[in-house]
Amino acid sequence: MATPRPPFDDPDADIIIRSSDGIHFHLYKVILAKASPIMRDMLSLPSNSATTHEEPQVVPVTENARTLEHLFLLCYPVEHPKIETVDEVHAVLEAARKYEMAAVTANLRCVVQQFLTREPLRIYAIAYMLQDRTVARQAATMLLDDPNFHIPSTAPIEFASLPALALYAIHKFRERCAAEVERAL
Repeated sequence: MATPRPPFDDPDADIIIRSSDGIHFHLYKVILAKASPIMRDMLSLPSNSATTHEEPQVVPVTENARTLEHLFLLCYPVEHPKIETVDEVHAVLEAARKYEMAAVTANLRCVVQQFLTREPLRIYAIAYMLQDRTVARQAATMLLDDPNFHIPSTAPIEFASLPALALYAIHKFRERCAAEVERAL
């Protein structure tokens, strides 16, 4: 099977995570266990495969290689990845939430700001899920000029996991802004 580039190609790694598209990530259990309680529990389960001490256990997961590379780079002691699209941010956030990787979600807070002007509605949703009030407020402010912001031509993927409370919050924010403008006139 194919392996990604360093640092996920170490021959002395003690676990292999296989992406949904067949890429093998050679990793260290201790790093995964420290980054994620879900991974820690998953790695403590006995393996169904007959592996020897020379062959690390292979654990298949449902995420693709691109998502896993970003996810692991955000929790490994290496330079953080360059995440280039909001879709990638969303995929990494969903994986980080699935595996309860608090450090990864914290690191994503730094990434989302770069997409704020391009896709404020999606960034509002992601910032809300990250509990980043500052970025959520910035995105909500950018959406003030669009009366139909909450009814886009196609629903952002984030709407599938965004609680209704998030849309309520942005509508209340808009009401407060309108009231402030009204008072100022």
